[in-house]
Amino acid sequence: MTQSSGASTLLDEVRVFDDVVDVVTIVGPDAESYLQGQLSQDVLSLGAGHSAWTLLLNPNGKMAAFGVVSRRSNDRFVLVVDALAGDEVAERLNRFKLRVKADVEVRSNAPATRVCGTLAASLVEHLHSVGDDSSFLVDASWRSWSHFIVVGERPDEFGGSIRTERSLYEGCRICAGLPVWGAELSSNTIAEEAFLVDASVSFTKGCYTGQELVARIDSRGRNVPRRLRLIRAGNSALPAVGNDVLVDGQSVGVLTSVAQFVLPDGSNSVVAMAMLARSVEPPTRGVAITANGAIPLTIEAGWEA
Repeated sequence: MTQSSGASTLLDEVRVFDDVVDVVTIVGPDAESYLQGQLSQDVLSLGAGHSAWTLLLNPNGKMAAFGVVSRRSNDRFVLVVDALAGDEVAERLNRFKLRVKADVEVRSNAPATRVCGTLAASLVEHLHSVGDDSSFLVDASWRSWSHFIVVGERPDEFGGSIRTERSLYEGCRICAGLPVWGAELSSNTIAEEAFLVDASVSFTKGCYTGQELVARIDSRGRNVPRRLRLIRAGNSALPAVGNDVLVDGQSVGVLTSVAQFVLPDGSNSVVAMAMLARSVEPPTRGVAITANGAIPLTIEAGWEA
C-alpha cells in the first residue's frame, strides 16, 4: 500500500505509548520442540532474546492466536499477545500438550511500553533483550513500521511525560495495517485475509498444526473470502466500530477499528479498518451506516506485500 504523506510522517515519528499485554510463558525441556510443531514460525531459528511474529492455528487452519514469540533461554519461551487473549492461547496450547514436558503459564494485563517510529530501535537498543519474564524487550516491527514492546514497568529513561494518547497509537496501528485480536482477528479468521502470512509463517520449517490450510491457500494464489482494508473517512462525522459498510448499496462488512487523531501537520484524520468481501475492488467509495445517517468512506487496497 502506498501511504499518504501524512500517514507516512505519522509512522516515522518516534512515539511512546503505555499499554497492557498478555504474556504466555512456555517452559520445560520439550518447550522448543513442542512450539516448533504448534507455531507457524520457525522457533528453532530463534536465538536467545530474539523474537518474531507468529500464528497459533487450530487444526482447521483458522486462527487461535497472533502474537510475538520470543526465546528467553534454551528451554523458555514467551508469547506476547493482545490483552484478554492470553487465556485462549494457554487453553489451545494445553489442549494438544500430551506427554510433553513443558508448562504453560499466563500473565494477564502485564504493563507494557510500545516504542514506535524510525528511531525506535536506537531508543531501545541499550535495553537488555534477555532478562526475566517480568521485564524484557521484543521486536514487534510490522512491515516498515518500527515497533518495539517493552514488557514490564516503563523504563525510567522514557520518563513520565512522553505518554501519548491512545487514539494516536490506534491511528498508527491502523495506518500500518497491524490487526488486533478481538477486533480484526478471531477464531473465524483465515490468516491470509489479514495479510499475516508473509510476516508470520515459515514455509521451510516443516509441519505444524493447521499448516494444511495455509499451504493450500498459498498454492492456489492466496484467494480468500475476505480482505482487511484500510478505510478513510471525512472529518465531518465519525463512524464507529460495528457500523455496516456498504458499497453500491450492498453490505460488504463492518468497521472493526476506528481512530480520529491529529496529523503532524495539524490536520485531522479519521482512519478505520474493516474485513470486507473480496468482491470489493479498491480503491473505491462506500458508506458507513450510523445512527445519524451515512458517512462517505474511501476504501483503499490494503497492505499487500
